[in-house]
Amino acid sequence: MEAMEEAGVAGTIAKKPVGSYFYWKRIKKAFVPVSVDVYPLEVNDERSDWLERGQRQRAWVSLNQAIALVDEPQLILLMRDAATFLAMPVRQLKGAAEGRAA
Repeated sequence: MEAMEEAGVAGTIAKKPVGSYFYWKRIKKAFVPVSVDVYPLEVNDERSDWLERGQRQRAWVSLNQAIALVDEPQLILLMRDAATFLAMPVRQLKGAAEGRAA
């Protein structure tokens, strides 16, 4: 799971994504298109050591602070749109995401 590798956190992930976004990822000398589905994670375990600890810094920030740190415009829009879903416990997100898709 990406959350454990990149931030040293684990927990309960929603069954449905709150949305998706697209960006161009640089790989060596080329750019490739990447589509990302975003799933909320209710964190219940924080590790002091994780795979990418030397490459990344974990910080708990507000939604507005997180938006200020993001470079991808589509992800910023998704974060703003998903804010109401992110305030819910993950177990409630399944029904909310299904209602939103209808």
